[in-house]
Amino acid sequence: KSMAKLHEERSPIDEATLIDTFQNNAPPTSDPVDLTIKLGELSTGFPQRSKAAVEAYTNIIIANAQKRELVKLGESWKSRLNKPGETIEALIESAQRHLSEIAGNVSKSTLFDAKESVHIAMNDINRILTGTALHLGTGIRQLDKMLGGMSEQELVIIAAQTSQGKTALAVQIAHHLASHQHPVAFFSLEMSIPKIISRFNIFETDLSMGEQHLSTNSGKTMEKKKKIAQLPIYCSDLSRIKASQLSVQLKNLANNHPIQAVFIDYLGLIEPEKMKQDNRNLEIAYITRELKLLAMELKIPIVLLAQLNRNPDQRTGKSTEPRLSDLRDSGAIEQDADKVVFIHRPNAKESTTSPFDTGSLIVAKNRNGEIGRVPFEFHRKLMRII
Repeated sequence: KSMAKLHEERSPIDEATLIDTFQNNAPPTSDPVDLTIKLGELSTGFPQRSKAAVEAYTNIIIANAQKRELVKLGESWKSRLNKPGETIEALIESAQRHLSEIAGNVSKSTLFDAKESVHIAMNDINRILTGTALHLGTGIRQLDKMLGGMSEQELVIIAAQTSQGKTALAVQIAHHLASHQHPVAFFSLEMSIPKIISRFNIFETDLSMGEQHLSTNSGKTMEKKKKIAQLPIYCSDLSRIKASQLSVQLKNLANNHPIQAVFIDYLGLIEPEKMKQDNRNLEIAYITRELKLLAMELKIPIVLLAQLNRNPDQRTGKSTEPRLSDLRDSGAIEQDADKVVFIHRPNAKESTTSPFDTGSLIVAKNRNGEIGRVPFEFHRKLMRII
């Protein structure tokens, strides 16, 4: 019966796979030791171990290792449940994170020979040519031409000083994607959900956030918000969240919805994990690495907003333009990012009656493409690049 089961599953039949299958399906009265002895006597009749057999053994070993890890976790959680001071939220977050880690330890080879590597590369090119690869535009033509859009597994940084339009640009790109039926998740750590929706509604109503709340515009505002409700946008306004919690939430969301891009506003507000050293650089490095790995695992781009330090204010002339070294708190941001886009609006803080000002999107890092500047006009009232 065990041999028949292995044959139906198209698994190799030998002593190792037979013992495992028998032990998982045998009645309680069976003697696994006796079976092992008998199979040992018959083992000379088995063919030489193939690659498929080795892979089957590997899967058995990993499955048993995962079972042991689950047992350990169960014992750990049981003791933590009786420990005073442990919150249920912390326990659930820890459980989800550890279960995700165990599930991620699959038996996939990470070393490929030249033939396999070329085959993988050709499949990737074919996916791009046939349009099956995830490749998303920002809706800003010149920026897309320079960036090549946003691709799966990328960590994209949008950075600027305060009041330069980081959130406005993120909302603009997210709205563009959702309007073209690409589901997006938008995490804001500083705005409530009503304010996030009002930001998105600017693009539907051509009314500023202030104008949307006027009684004379209430009909138009409510009508357009019904249209926003039909877009594939998933919002979160949790103001206190760690990278590990964010990771768990995104994995749960991706398991239930076909999310194709994630926006996080912003890096500086993500709470640090408990670390041995109280070092903000290490905390930021951990967060950006966690988000890059998450983008790779979920195979989607993650757009992370970041703050610049005050160095540009201390420079003069053209040198006030932001540089990679101006990224606040850690060089790891530059290291982990696939693409870094700076927003530079030199007149953004000036008091003026003009509804527009000018600026540049500076592509300072592009792992697989060119860098440069994209000039733009910014509509102050409607908070968008035109």
